[in-house]
Amino acid sequence: MKSRLRYNFIYLMYCLYELRYGKILLNNYGYFPTAITEENAHQLQFYVELMKAGGVPRTEALNLCEIGCGQGHGSMYLLRNYLDDGCHFNGLDASEAAIFYCKRKHRKLKNAVFKVNRQGMPFANDTFDVILSVETGVPRFNDQLREIYRNLKPSGSFIFYETYDMENNPATDAQLSRNGFIIIKKINVTPNIVESLIHDNERKLKLLRKLWFLPKRVMAYLNNYSCMVGSKRFERYYSNRRNGFIYVLGKLPELVIGHIEMWDGQYLKGWAYCSNQNGPADLRILVNGMVATETVAGLSRSDVAAVYGPKGLNSGFAAPLNLTQGVTYSVRVIYPETGQEISNSPFTINA
Repeated sequence: MKSRLRYNFIYLMYCLYELRYGKILLNNYGYFPTAITEENAHQLQFYVELMKAGGVPRTEALNLCEIGCGQGHGSMYLLRNYLDDGCHFNGLDASEAAIFYCKRKHRKLKNAVFKVNRQGMPFANDTFDVILSVETGVPRFNDQLREIYRNLKPSGSFIFYETYDMENNPATDAQLSRNGFIIIKKINVTPNIVESLIHDNERKLKLLRKLWFLPKRVMAYLNNYSCMVGSKRFERYYSNRRNGFIYVLGKLPELVIGHIEMWDGQYLKGWAYCSNQNGPADLRILVNGMVATETVAGLSRSDVAAVYGPKGLNSGFAAPLNLTQGVTYSVRVIYPETGQEISNSPFTINA
């Protein structure tokens, strides 16, 4: 609750600032170079680059969704100036303040809908041609990736931008594959981000000066959040310790959902099922990178069905593994048709 209130407060401050001064307060990313002359040009250019990276056609009536749309400036620029007039847009955000602002600011756009959303995606399967996410953290969570997979059309694209500390970079690529996506493009845009921050610094500095009356602690937070030149956040980009990537993902035809649970000394146990086919899923088990055995996930698992639905009813597996005592093993369980790993892979066994 505390983080939710803080999030709403931050967005409320952004909205009040724009209403008072007619300027967009702060943005902590952007793209350079840009030929756009509008206010907040660097962030608008960033959204154009997302479309270009994803090869999104400009002459087709598409159904789009942005997760974490914020004040909606980037996506609404696309809708007004870049995409076909027949496109329809859904904006989702966890902040009530942000969505209230979007509904007021962009109310004249009849082909845009904004909703407060904190969990899942309230749409039918195969709804969207394009799903966007910009620095929301969404690609780090399996449950959210599964929702994106469910809502994306078979021919659709999930396009997102995320930043990662290079000395502690999570295994994002494997996680994406595990949740049914194929990486079509992965572009390191850190040099463009750094140049954008440098070129946009003076504009943001002028905006910050209008807030001279705020406590120094708040100003220091805003300075770092907006990645002002000289801030700790900027220095991490500038020194290449933090990098920003644009990902373009396609949807694999089959999604295997499952989890490695335990090794009881004889059997590797867990559950898995393929969401797009009937019948038990065939699985391949690799030990230290080598194929050890194959099995079928067809054992009764009413507990899985209670959470994931009828397809989880016969999804359990118990695969025998002949392991030498005193040795540590890394075990992976994959769906051979697509190479997707089930969650908790790799699984470490100390025999």
